[in-house]
Amino acid sequence: MNSEHGRELVLVNVEGSAPREDLNMQNPSSPLGNAPLPADSVDSLESAVLTGRKRRKVNLSLAQVWDHVYKSNVKTKALCKYCNEMMSYDSSDGIYNLKRHAEDCIMKITADIRRLEQTPPVDNPDNFTFDQAVACRAAVMLILEEELPFSWAENGPFVRILMNSLNPEFRPIPSRCVINIMLRFFEEEKPILQSLFRTLPGKICLASNLWLSDDGFSYMCITAH
Repeated sequence: MNSEHGRELVLVNVEGSAPREDLNMQNPSSPLGNAPLPADSVDSLESAVLTGRKRRKVNLSLAQVWDHVYKSNVKTKALCKYCNEMMSYDSSDGIYNLKRHAEDCIMKITADIRRLEQTPPVDNPDNFTFDQAVACRAAVMLILEEELPFSWAENGPFVRILMNSLNPEFRPIPSRCVINIMLRFFEEEKPILQSLFRTLPGKICLASNLWLSDDGFSYMCITAH
Protein backbone atom coordinates (compact mmCIF):
# COMPACT_ATOMS: atom_id res chain seq x y z
CA MET A 1 0.00 0.00 0.00
CA ASN A 2 1.49 3.33 -0.99
CA SER A 3 1.78 6.36 1.28
CA GLU A 4 -1.17 8.16 -0.30
CA HIS A 5 -3.49 5.31 0.56
CA GLY A 6 -2.22 5.19 4.13
CA ARG A 7 -2.84 8.87 4.64
CA GLU A 8 -6.41 8.57 3.46
CA LEU A 9 -7.18 5.85 5.96
CA VAL A 10 -5.94 7.87 8.92
CA LEU A 11 -8.04 10.90 8.04
CA VAL A 12 -11.35 9.09 8.01
CA ASN A 13 -10.50 7.19 11.21
CA VAL A 14 -9.68 10.20 13.41
CA GLU A 15 -13.10 10.45 15.07
CA GLY A 16 -14.80 7.61 16.89
CA SER A 17 -11.98 5.12 16.60
CA ALA A 18 -12.04 4.12 20.28
CA PRO A 19 -13.70 0.75 20.90
CA ARG A 20 -17.07 0.75 22.60
CA GLU A 21 -17.09 -1.44 25.66
CA ASP A 22 -20.86 -1.55 25.79
CA LEU A 23 -20.85 -3.46 22.50
CA ASN A 24 -18.44 -6.07 23.84
CA MET A 25 -15.85 -5.02 21.28
CA GLN A 26 -12.13 -4.95 21.77
CA ASN A 27 -9.09 -3.61 19.97
CA PRO A 28 -7.14 -6.07 17.83
CA SER A 29 -4.12 -7.53 19.53
CA SER A 30 -2.05 -7.72 16.36
CA PRO A 31 0.93 -5.34 16.57
CA LEU A 32 0.84 -4.90 12.82
CA GLY A 33 -2.74 -3.65 12.91
CA ASN A 34 -1.88 -0.98 15.49
CA ALA A 35 1.22 0.44 13.79
CA PRO A 36 0.84 4.26 13.49
CA LEU A 37 1.52 6.12 10.27
CA PRO A 38 4.01 9.01 10.07
CA ALA A 39 2.72 12.47 10.95
CA ASP A 40 3.81 13.91 7.60
CA SER A 41 1.61 11.34 5.85
CA VAL A 42 -1.43 12.55 7.79
CA ASP A 43 -0.70 16.20 6.94
CA SER A 44 -0.31 15.41 3.25
CA LEU A 45 -3.61 13.56 3.13
CA GLU A 46 -5.50 16.38 4.84
CA SER A 47 -4.16 18.78 2.22
CA ALA A 48 -5.22 16.41 -0.54
CA VAL A 49 -8.81 16.22 0.73
CA LEU A 50 -9.17 19.96 1.10
CA THR A 51 -7.86 20.63 -2.40
CA GLY A 52 -9.96 17.88 -3.96
CA ARG A 53 -7.00 16.09 -5.49
CA LYS A 54 -7.93 12.87 -7.31
CA ARG A 55 -7.36 9.71 -5.31
CA ARG A 56 -7.14 6.10 -6.39
CA LYS A 57 -9.09 3.19 -4.97
CA VAL A 58 -8.29 2.21 -1.38
CA ASN A 59 -6.29 -1.00 -1.09
CA LEU A 60 -5.80 -2.21 2.48
CA SER A 61 -3.28 -4.76 3.55
CA LEU A 62 -4.59 -7.62 5.68
CA ALA A 63 -2.86 -6.23 8.78
CA GLN A 64 -4.46 -2.80 8.29
CA VAL A 65 -7.98 -4.24 8.15
CA TRP A 66 -8.03 -4.46 11.96
CA ASP A 67 -7.63 -0.68 12.20
CA HIS A 68 -11.12 -0.31 10.73
CA VAL A 69 -13.16 -2.96 12.54
CA TYR A 70 -13.81 -3.89 16.17
CA LYS A 71 -13.15 -7.48 17.18
CA SER A 72 -16.13 -9.12 18.87
CA ASN A 73 -16.06 -11.41 21.87
CA VAL A 74 -17.93 -13.81 19.62
CA LYS A 75 -15.38 -15.72 17.56
CA THR A 76 -15.17 -14.88 13.83
CA LYS A 77 -17.36 -11.78 14.23
CA ALA A 78 -16.31 -8.14 13.72
CA LEU A 79 -18.10 -4.77 13.75
CA CYS A 80 -17.37 -2.10 11.13
CA LYS A 81 -16.25 1.19 12.72
CA TYR A 82 -17.98 3.25 10.04
CA CYS A 83 -21.42 1.71 9.40
CA ASN A 84 -21.78 -0.51 12.52
CA GLU A 85 -22.47 -3.59 10.42
CA MET A 86 -21.70 -6.89 12.13
CA MET A 87 -19.74 -9.15 9.78
CA SER A 88 -18.51 -12.71 9.77
CA TYR A 89 -15.08 -13.74 8.59
CA ASP A 90 -15.32 -17.51 8.96
CA SER A 91 -16.15 -18.12 5.30
CA SER A 92 -13.77 -19.62 2.78
CA ASP A 93 -12.18 -16.28 1.94
CA GLY A 94 -11.81 -15.38 5.64
CA ILE A 95 -10.58 -11.86 6.39
CA TYR A 96 -10.98 -10.78 2.76
CA ASN A 97 -14.67 -10.22 3.48
CA LEU A 98 -13.74 -7.63 6.11
CA LYS A 99 -11.12 -6.13 3.80
CA ARG A 100 -13.58 -5.51 0.96
CA HIS A 101 -16.19 -4.06 3.30
CA ALA A 102 -13.72 -1.67 4.98
CA GLU A 103 -12.39 -0.46 1.63
CA ASP A 104 -15.93 0.27 0.38
CA CYS A 105 -16.82 2.21 3.55
CA ILE A 106 -13.64 4.28 3.37
CA MET A 107 -14.28 5.20 -0.26
CA LYS A 108 -17.84 6.30 0.57
CA ILE A 109 -16.66 8.45 3.49
CA THR A 110 -13.93 10.19 1.50
CA ALA A 111 -16.43 10.83 -1.31
CA ASP A 112 -18.77 12.46 1.23
CA ILE A 113 -15.90 14.64 2.46
CA ARG A 114 -15.20 15.85 -1.07
CA ARG A 115 -18.86 16.66 -1.64
CA LEU A 116 -19.03 18.65 1.59
CA GLU A 117 -15.91 20.61 0.72
CA GLN A 118 -17.23 21.40 -2.76
CA THR A 119 -20.71 22.49 -1.63
CA PRO A 120 -20.98 26.28 -2.08
CA PRO A 121 -22.14 28.28 0.96
CA VAL A 122 -25.52 29.95 1.02
CA ASP A 123 -24.82 33.54 0.02
CA ASN A 124 -28.37 34.86 0.21
CA PRO A 125 -29.93 34.68 3.71
CA ASP A 126 -33.23 35.82 2.22
CA ASN A 127 -33.76 32.25 1.02
CA PHE A 128 -34.02 31.06 4.62
CA THR A 129 -37.51 30.21 5.85
CA PHE A 130 -38.09 29.92 9.59
CA ASP A 131 -39.95 26.79 10.69
CA GLN A 132 -41.24 26.77 14.26
CA ALA A 133 -41.60 22.97 14.22
CA VAL A 134 -37.95 22.50 13.27
CA ALA A 135 -36.92 25.03 15.92
CA CYS A 136 -38.95 23.15 18.54
CA ARG A 137 -37.28 19.83 17.77
CA ALA A 138 -33.83 21.44 17.85
CA ALA A 139 -34.56 23.14 21.18
CA VAL A 140 -35.87 19.92 22.72
CA MET A 141 -32.81 18.02 21.49
CA LEU A 142 -30.64 20.62 23.22
CA ILE A 143 -32.68 20.22 26.42
CA LEU A 144 -32.10 16.46 26.31
CA GLU A 145 -28.38 16.65 25.57
CA GLU A 146 -27.66 19.29 28.23
CA GLU A 147 -30.18 17.91 30.78
CA LEU A 148 -31.96 21.26 31.04
CA PRO A 149 -35.34 21.83 32.73
CA PHE A 150 -38.45 21.52 30.58
CA SER A 151 -39.23 25.21 31.14
CA TRP A 152 -35.89 26.29 29.64
CA ALA A 153 -37.43 27.03 26.21
CA GLU A 154 -40.59 28.56 27.69
CA ASN A 155 -39.10 31.55 29.47
CA GLY A 156 -35.83 32.93 30.73
CA PRO A 157 -32.65 34.23 29.05
CA PHE A 158 -32.73 31.76 26.16
CA VAL A 159 -36.14 32.90 24.94
CA ARG A 160 -35.36 36.59 25.40
CA ILE A 161 -32.06 36.42 23.53
CA LEU A 162 -33.49 34.32 20.71
CA MET A 163 -36.58 36.47 20.18
CA ASN A 164 -34.94 39.86 20.65
CA SER A 165 -31.60 39.32 18.92
CA LEU A 166 -31.58 36.24 16.68
CA ASN A 167 -35.06 35.47 15.38
CA PRO A 168 -38.18 37.41 16.39
CA GLU A 169 -40.36 34.75 14.72
CA PHE A 170 -39.44 32.18 17.36
CA ARG A 171 -42.18 31.50 19.89
CA PRO A 172 -41.63 30.08 23.40
CA ILE A 173 -42.15 26.34 23.74
CA PRO A 174 -44.46 25.33 26.62
CA SER A 175 -43.26 22.59 28.93
CA ARG A 176 -46.08 20.24 27.88
CA CYS A 177 -44.97 20.59 24.24
CA VAL A 178 -41.39 19.78 25.25
CA ILE A 179 -42.63 16.59 26.93
CA ASN A 180 -44.71 15.60 23.89
CA ILE A 181 -41.76 16.09 21.53
CA MET A 182 -39.52 14.06 23.84
CA LEU A 183 -42.03 11.20 23.80
CA ARG A 184 -42.09 11.43 20.01
CA PHE A 185 -38.29 11.18 19.98
CA PHE A 186 -38.59 8.07 22.13
CA GLU A 187 -41.01 6.40 19.71
CA GLU A 188 -38.76 7.27 16.76
CA GLU A 189 -35.56 5.97 18.36
CA LYS A 190 -37.06 2.86 20.00
CA PRO A 191 -37.14 0.66 16.85
CA ILE A 192 -33.63 1.82 15.91
CA LEU A 193 -32.31 0.74 19.30
CA GLN A 194 -34.18 -2.56 19.09
CA SER A 195 -32.59 -3.27 15.72
CA LEU A 196 -29.16 -2.53 17.17
CA PHE A 197 -29.74 -4.90 20.09
CA ARG A 198 -30.59 -7.71 17.68
CA THR A 199 -27.16 -7.42 16.06
CA LEU A 200 -25.17 -7.46 19.31
CA PRO A 201 -23.38 -10.62 20.41
CA GLY A 202 -24.03 -12.11 23.84
CA LYS A 203 -26.74 -11.10 26.29
CA ILE A 204 -27.84 -7.78 27.82
CA CYS A 205 -28.54 -7.60 31.57
CA LEU A 206 -30.68 -4.82 33.04
CA ALA A 207 -30.16 -3.32 36.50
CA SER A 208 -32.72 -0.97 38.06
CA ASN A 209 -32.27 1.67 40.73
CA LEU A 210 -35.22 3.30 42.55
CA TRP A 211 -35.17 6.50 44.57
CA LEU A 212 -37.55 9.12 45.98
CA SER A 213 -36.96 12.84 45.42
CA ASP A 214 -37.42 15.51 48.07
CA ASP A 215 -40.71 16.59 46.51
CA GLY A 216 -42.16 13.08 46.74
CA PHE A 217 -41.71 11.90 43.15
CA SER A 218 -40.50 8.35 42.52
CA TYR A 219 -37.85 7.67 39.90
CA MET A 220 -36.36 4.59 38.30
CA CYS A 221 -33.05 4.36 36.47
CA ILE A 222 -32.38 1.33 34.25
CA THR A 223 -28.81 0.49 33.24
CA ALA A 224 -27.94 -2.05 30.54
CA HIS A 225 -24.81 -4.16 30.99
